Amino acid sequence: MKTFFKYDFYFQSTIFIAYIIGWLIIKHYDLIFENYFLLFYHAIGGAQLLSYLIRLGIKYTKNWMYILYGIFIIPVWLIYFYNSQIEIVGEVFFYILFYGFIYSPFLAIAYIIYTYITYESQKQIQ
Repeated sequence: MKTFFKYDFYFQSTIFIAYIIGWLIIKHYDLIFENYFLLFYHAIGGAQLLSYLIRLGIKYTKNWMYILYGIFIIPVWLIYFYNSQIEIVGEVFFYILFYGFIYSPFLAIAYIIYTYITYESQKQIQ
């Protein structure tokens, strides 16, 4: 378990830093920005969602950051997958999805901080 927390933190941090560096390079060379921006959401969000779901099955004390992350990000992914399957989405779903794209970068940073806190706490326990 401690090994998973360690690798998870380094994996999440590496993806986040790599995409920030990639964004700076793309912005500097005026390459196609909008596709990279959406790829950023999918890559980081997907990795964090996978990590979140794996942590859901691990028995350890989950703190308030973990619970809040799930409350805010799970509906966004569910609506996103729902939207990709059918063409019509109600207005309420659209607004949840829209605001999710606004607060997702903040959740990504918060999740990386959470993985670090969890890794450090598990390191001190064992």
